[in-house]
Amino acid sequence: MGLLAFAIPIERSDRAVALILAIVVVTAVFDSASFFTGRSIGRTSLAPRLSPKKTLEGVLGGIVAAAVIGGVLGTVPWFDPLDTVSGLVLGGVAALFGLLGDLGESMIKRLLQVKDMGGVLPGHGGILDRLDSLLFVVPAAFYLFTWL
Repeated sequence: MGLLAFAIPIERSDRAVALILAIVVVTAVFDSASFFTGRSIGRTSLAPRLSPKKTLEGVLGGIVAAAVIGGVLGTVPWFDPLDTVSGLVLGGVAALFGLLGDLGESMIKRLLQVKDMGGVLPGHGGILDRLDSLLFVVPAAFYLFTWL
């Protein structure tokens, strides 16, 4: 939970809803696009010992999708202060750190020798699999927003 605490200073900004929603959207798009691209055209295993089904093609598809949706969000006035370039950068940051969060959670599961980290979403790895990417994306986005 400690890493998600970086959402608190973001929440205190005057554009909190737009910024947090942008983080969640680009991260979810990265996760979903990685999954579907990997399932459809994935051939090259990315980290076979940690996450055997994760593919390089899936990750590349996720990166492209996250950058595109970030750039699109940057054109929507409601997502001010994001612009097209900062939206593209947010998409890239979400992809990079989302992947690290996902692989980190996979490593923990391998060390604990469990398939799912909970029973609420059986077959989906549990709730933590839905949040693992955000654990690393939120702090990275905080520093990105501070820098921008």
